[in-house]
Amino acid sequence: MSTENYEKIEFDSEGAVLRGRLYRPSNVTGDVPVLIMAHGFSVLAAWLDDFATDFAQAGFAVLLFDHRNFGESEGTPRYGFDNLLQIRGYRDAISFVASQRGIDKQKIAVWGESATSLVAQFISVFDDRVRALIA
Repeated sequence: MSTENYEKIEFDSEGAVLRGRLYRPSNVTGDVPVLIMAHGFSVLAAWLDDFATDFAQAGFAVLLFDHRNFGESEGTPRYGFDNLLQIRGYRDAISFVASQRGIDKQKIAVWGESATSLVAQFISVFDDRVRALIA
């Protein structure tokens, strides 16, 4: 997907800046559902670009971000995996994207793959804003 179809974003989470991309569907008017995606242990957000592109082409906004300590996001130790901080990262991603124009705040889904599927499942159970889960 070309860079004009997503914008680089960043948001704060527990003292670190998390970075990613916000994809928006083209030729869609009104508020759209949103999918929040993050990577598992062995990949980075950029490696999930094809999935994000496909969801955007299907009419979803997609927030794809690197977990704390990974990729373009801040945090140490680099590649340190902390489920509790990742849960907080998802919650902060939800808050960030819900504040953006054109997002249907009643249609928020989360995606988790590999090691992050557990984190996404936790968020889907304990955050009332989440309406759907892909794990």
